[in-house]
Amino acid sequence: MSRLKNRSVFNFCSIPQVMAIGTLARCYNNHGVFTGVVKIRKGEAVRMMMEATSMDLFKRIMAQCTQEIGSKIPFLDPTAIETLQVSQRIMSLCSPDWAASSSLERIESRAGFLGTVKRLGAAFLLLAMTWSLFSPNFS
Repeated sequence: MSRLKNRSVFNFCSIPQVMAIGTLARCYNNHGVFTGVVKIRKGEAVRMMMEATSMDLFKRIMAQCTQEIGSKIPFLDPTAIETLQVSQRIMSLCSPDWAASSSLERIESRAGFLGTVKRLGAAFLLLAMTWSLFSPNFS
């Protein structure tokens, strides 16, 4: 996008991209996609089209939508770490002053949380199996 110098060509390329990431942000982890139609509101679509006219504004929209997607990533999703890494990469491309370290810490803390949940699940399963083996049968 940064290599496009002609304003109309830039707009032709940027508008579909911001609409796509806006739609993705709206649909990501939204259970409404299974029960109805999930759309960007007309006013929001117009705002995105009007704002996607320069590289700085384009990056800002991409960063906002990426942040929205990142905030919706569920802890127990098996692809949570990969999704966070992709969103981190997009954020670093959109805003160079964005603190990558805070995102890495967030990824690591979520990975630690996911590992803890898996270990707790395994411990409860082992406890239940042990209980069923050694408890007296009252039937």
